[in-house]
Amino acid sequence: MSIITRRRVLQAAAGAIALGLTATLSGCVGGAAQPASDAPGTTTLHLVGFAVPKEANNAIQKKFAETPEGEGVVWQESYGASGDQSRAVANGLKADYVNFSLEGDVSRLVKAGLVDASWKDGPTKGIVSDSVVVIVVPKGNPQGIKGWNDLVKPG
Repeated sequence: MSIITRRRVLQAAAGAIALGLTATLSGCVGGAAQPASDAPGTTTLHLVGFAVPKEANNAIQKKFAETPEGEGVVWQESYGASGDQSRAVANGLKADYVNFSLEGDVSRLVKAGLVDASWKDGPTKGIVSDSVVVIVVPKGNPQGIKGWNDLVKPG
């Protein structure tokens, strides 16, 4: 796969993944996409991320496969704690696309020379998506919880 084609696939994949993740930071890591060894005409992309958005990633990858850019793309995934995944990539785990929960985990890859320093310079500041946090309380909200400050009070 040419560098230009690989870049287009990664950009399309990043866009597709961006549609379904919550509160994640992402970056494209250079140099890891490879033709799948067992299937001619396919490309393997390595996604490394924290565990929470796995189900969303899988649903988005399925939809992405229905697009021209996603045709022939095979995903290899690794999920775990954000910091552990970041350290694994810094230590050699193949990754084309990473999504982590903390900025420092992407910054570690910048320091390692794996992610471009401008990863957060765009209009979204490297944030793939965000979501509203919902606090669920018992019926009638007997403790009068209205926000985070109420949750950290003693008792």
